Amino acid sequence: MTSVCTSAEGIPADNEQDSEEEFIVVKGVKVPRVRGGKRWEEHSKNSQKKIIALCYKKAFRKHQRKLQRQEAPVVAKESEKLRTQFVNASPVQDKFPEKIKVVIDCGYIDFMSAKEVCKLATQIGRSYGTNNKMEEPFQLYLTRLASDGAIKRECQRQLMGFDSFPIIQSEKHPSELFELSKMLYLTPDAKDDLLSLEHDKVYIIGGLVDEHINKGLCLQQAKNKGMATAKLPIGSYMTNPSSKRSSVNVILSINQVLEVLAMIRHGHQWPQALANCIPKRKGLVLKDNYVT
Repeated sequence: MTSVCTSAEGIPADNEQDSEEEFIVVKGVKVPRVRGGKRWEEHSKNSQKKIIALCYKKAFRKHQRKLQRQEAPVVAKESEKLRTQFVNASPVQDKFPEKIKVVIDCGYIDFMSAKEVCKLATQIGRSYGTNNKMEEPFQLYLTRLASDGAIKRECQRQLMGFDSFPIIQSEKHPSELFELSKMLYLTPDAKDDLLSLEHDKVYIIGGLVDEHINKGLCLQQAKNKGMATAKLPIGSYMTNPSSKRSSVNVILSINQVLEVLAMIRHGHQWPQALANCIPKRKGLVLKDNYVT
């Protein structure tokens, strides 16, 4: 009974090289002959059930890791092929004509601390999660992402399988990848409101987590490249009752911006999208004429 060690689901036993003297097979699962100083038959039935369950889980996890190791090179190869095709393409080529493009521009590493880089990676992960749940997802890009830089290393550390995500990664500036007329840089410091999403536009979000608020940084970067800019129309639809200021200028995280865009993408109106995605702690409420 100890010659072949598999579970009922076909999962290999934990260690096929262990000697038969040390292990026995019970209900298709290899378990230790002696555990906690007691032989198998000396354990109570309840204790035996727990040991079987523990050994099964251990064997299952080992089997899953083996499958992942076998599949990882294939997934990574396809992801690298897709990335290479895009990076080598000319700016006028449209590799994903069926999807609206959203870019997270990661070129602000010099303005962030290690803690802020960590938060940026978290926001990138949340943005990917939001996009992954969409019926009609955006095509996400990470630009100015150094292959050996701190941002990518932190993403790899935090996000399991990051290099296999369907996100195009490039070390180039967005202006090197897209036509200037199609790019729209989203920044709260912009003068004009974003009114709608256009299918042929490329929407760029600054990959900046700035706890000290370097006001106008993304705006200036966009202007230097001649890019058009816009801000989410928060001030047009929302107000802060506790503030004496007539204008509303709220800094949102990258994933919160993407959540707003996702709701607009799926046909929601701005008041609903903003009210649902902006955290209550910001103190904002819809203006009276937009409350339903």
